[in-house]
Amino acid sequence: MAQAQKNKGVRTKHSEYTEMLSQWKKCRDVFAGTEELREYTTEYLPELTDEPPSAYQARLNRTVLYNATYRTIQGMIGMVFRRPPVAECPLNTESMLEDITLTGIPLTAFAQDIAEECMVVGRVGLYVNYPITSDSMTIADAQALNVRPYMSIVRAEQIINWRQRRVNNKYALSMAVIQEEHSIPIDEFEDKEVTRYRVLDLDENDVYRVRIFEVQEKNRQSTDVEIERFYPTMNGARMNYIPLYIMGSDNVTPDIDTPMMIDIVDTNIAHYQAFADLSSGCHWSGTPTMTITGHELAPNETLHVGAGKALVLPNPAAKATMVEVGTAGFSALDSLLNRLEMHMVSLGSRLLEGHKVQAESAQTAMIYRAGEQSILASVAQSISTGITIALKTFAEWAGDDSSNVRFDLNREFFAQPVTPEMLNALVSAWQLGGISAESRFAYLKRSEFYQPHEEFEDEEKLIEAGKPKEPVKPPVLTTIKRNSDGSMTAERAA
Repeated sequence: MAQAQKNKGVRTKHSEYTEMLSQWKKCRDVFAGTEELREYTTEYLPELTDEPPSAYQARLNRTVLYNATYRTIQGMIGMVFRRPPVAECPLNTESMLEDITLTGIPLTAFAQDIAEECMVVGRVGLYVNYPITSDSMTIADAQALNVRPYMSIVRAEQIINWRQRRVNNKYALSMAVIQEEHSIPIDEFEDKEVTRYRVLDLDENDVYRVRIFEVQEKNRQSTDVEIERFYPTMNGARMNYIPLYIMGSDNVTPDIDTPMMIDIVDTNIAHYQAFADLSSGCHWSGTPTMTITGHELAPNETLHVGAGKALVLPNPAAKATMVEVGTAGFSALDSLLNRLEMHMVSLGSRLLEGHKVQAESAQTAMIYRAGEQSILASVAQSISTGITIALKTFAEWAGDDSSNVRFDLNREFFAQPVTPEMLNALVSAWQLGGISAESRFAYLKRSEFYQPHEEFEDEEKLIEAGKPKEPVKPPVLTTIKRNSDGSMTAERAA
């Protein structure tokens, strides 16, 4: 077994990767929806005993997925991005955030894609790279040629192998193998897809190295062929770390965690299968079927059923009835579907019963959602940390100081409006000098009293502009009076 694993070469897969691959596929298929499940047919909807292929296909076409998984994940993403994320970095780096991938995707949309990956499969890689250039190129040369770093998402299924070890007195990623699909032009209209393996590792001197492999088949034997090798440099110097940051739903390490949505996914599949039974039962019971006992058809004799035809049976013992579903109907299946839907709600899909939230008190709703918020907070923290680390590398590669670089996602997933009592207490504390005007504004903005784009300085200007103006004093009138001695004095009018 060990020998067989060794012969796989660059295609060798990490044991944890192999164990988790089926769960990742299941999560992605359910998230994708009905058409994806239908494509994999019996993997999600088993055949019945002795079921003809045409009958199975008809049953498959009648079955639809009640996609609670998709709705839950999209709802959670909406909660995390209810407020715009905060990105702090030098101006030079900030100018690149509107196209962080060199494909026109801004950082906020990029972060949403990362959040989706974390929630669907619980693992994603964030790769910071720089176009291959001459080692002698300066920062000024790079800026003149518009050569700059970029980020890309590496899906969990692409990171097939990895290793960690102590590097520079800390435990770090020392090797990662990324499986990529590469397009090779055949002619001006068609491309050929080939699989390549990008090996990121630290060599014997702990220097970051990139190697590209292709697996070539010859005489029924597979051979790993290295087609490219280079040592990326940052501002003219070689690097001693791998700029690939692997994050999960609650950490920023290569370790694999169970997908956070797996329980909802499994329940969603069970719901899909139960719905198949219900829809098939309704289909057949909805089509009236006649049964006749005590009568044998003569050769070439046909029976007609319908309002325009009458059926006369010569045999007095013959009896005709219509098959129908009993009084209980499909209550057992209905009950099962309802139970599975409520089970998905209890597993975290609070959005499915959003209309019921209105009937709860604010405190009850907050307590009920505490578990869901803790999951969201963990995901938001993990993504914030991962993007911050990657953004620091990005800024350094752009020639900027990364010490104050920060990326932070929203953690307040539900609006908490300011109560009149709180507003009175806040204003009183400000008037008495207990808090500053800036602190008062910051609290009110966090509570969504102000719009996200409004700033303290703007509010102060509006307050000043709204103050009543002081009345204009009339001019002081004076009169000139000639005295008896001929002198003149000025007297103010009353």
